[in-house]
Amino acid sequence: MEKGYQKEEEIDDLYLIIGSFAHSLTNSIVPVRLMALEARRYIDSKNFEAASNVLGEIERQISDALKLLKSIGKVADPTEYEVASINDIVALALAACHVSDNVAVKVDYAAGDLLVQDVELLRGIFINLLTNALEAMPEGGTLQCITKPIESKKQVELWIEDSGSGISDEVKAHLFKPFVTTKSTGQGLGLWLSRQLIKRQGGELRLERSTVNQGTVFVITLPLHSKQESTSNDK
Repeated sequence: MEKGYQKEEEIDDLYLIIGSFAHSLTNSIVPVRLMALEARRYIDSKNFEAASNVLGEIERQISDALKLLKSIGKVADPTEYEVASINDIVALALAACHVSDNVAVKVDYAAGDLLVQDVELLRGIFINLLTNALEAMPEGGTLQCITKPIESKKQVELWIEDSGSGISDEVKAHLFKPFVTTKSTGQGLGLWLSRQLIKRQGGELRLERSTVNQGTVFVITLPLHSKQESTSNDK
């Protein structure tokens, strides 16, 4: 019976990982269409320098998507993980997001290495949360990212705060359940997948607070790791 339960857990993990990669890949590709339309407008208005800048961003976004696809191969060996500074991963995630000119981005990174595990997976999760925050501010606003070490527990927190539309009490009650979304085109899997994957790392994803028309704060808590774990995680 134990082997049967273990097999079911392994299958659940596989579905979770596949879903996570699919969601992260979508987050990488969707902005490309919007940027392509933006580049076309610049070309039509003969603003070739601006068009060139946007095309460069499209090239980088596609490159990121290809890196994500390559990382799927690493799932076959679950003992291999990449360890990196959470500050660096947040910076990579921010660079992958399309931030409008009317949104101010503020970062407050804690000092130190603050190493966390599974870079590509976390990058995808961070992109998802950052994208949600940006989409909640169509008229502009402020996006803030803060990292805070919790030395007594050997953990680190990432706070992601926006000044956007907020979340209603009705949606809050079911926020982390699958297929719950406020978007007309969303699948409602992003937060659920993110929370499940972070739990499997020994971490936590929580809604700290949200007020309609004032903004939202999500907090991710992750265990800290050492440099020795940068190539493998022997069990």
